[in-house]
Amino acid sequence: MMKLGWGLVANKDSLWARVLRSKYKCGSDILSRVNRKSSMSNLWKGIVSAWHDVEKKSIWHIGDGSQIKFWEHNWVPNLDSLQQHTTQVIFLGELESSLIDFLNVSGAWDEDKLKEWLPESMVTRIMAMAPPSPWKEADCIAWANTHDGCFSLKSTYKSITEVQSPPDRVFKLIWNWKGPEHIRTFLWLVAHQAILMNTERARRHLTNTADCPRCNNAKETTLHVLRDCPFAKDVWYRLLRQRGIHDFFNLNTRD
Repeated sequence: MMKLGWGLVANKDSLWARVLRSKYKCGSDILSRVNRKSSMSNLWKGIVSAWHDVEKKSIWHIGDGSQIKFWEHNWVPNLDSLQQHTTQVIFLGELESSLIDFLNVSGAWDEDKLKEWLPESMVTRIMAMAPPSPWKEADCIAWANTHDGCFSLKSTYKSITEVQSPPDRVFKLIWNWKGPEHIRTFLWLVAHQAILMNTERARRHLTNTADCPRCNNAKETTLHVLRDCPFAKDVWYRLLRQRGIHDFFNLNTRD
């Protein structure tokens, strides 16, 4: 979905992008306005859901400064939009300010004006960047996670997984377990709560009862089948040490 969203930006003149931009009224800007509509296709729903990440990972390269919005667009590396870092309240009219609005009469960055709005550390970073100039080419947009600015599935996937929580130890244990593949697959399904027990069948109206068919004393859940059913308990009492039995029967499925 992020790849398709980036296609609306990088390939805005292609037929499919022009059709979507026209149908959903995205405007003619390079970085289009993507919003939910009352009636929209599954394709557009997917693009809308991924659009925030597309904007976040798109970075503008300064040219003539005509298209970059100072506050809204991501143009300072690793800072996202500057409106998140301002020291003052930005009114609606000021959000439309371009880079040119922050230059002095000589065409350099207006340091005093920048200091009115941003912390000293960010002003220093902006002052180190080349300002826009009418003699440069037009502003352009690039993919921030690659050196050449082109979209890459590998770099995008890597950037997404880096910000997520570390991998679950349970799945690592299952993946590294040395044993028959069909048992490892079963363990994987258990960890995902993907075994179709009677509680889930009843929820889907595939059966009239959610009870365990072996003991008929409780609802058939994954934990009940594997541990709490009297037939399963009999096995565990033979396998476990007496000292650890109490703790074992009070753990959740994953533990």
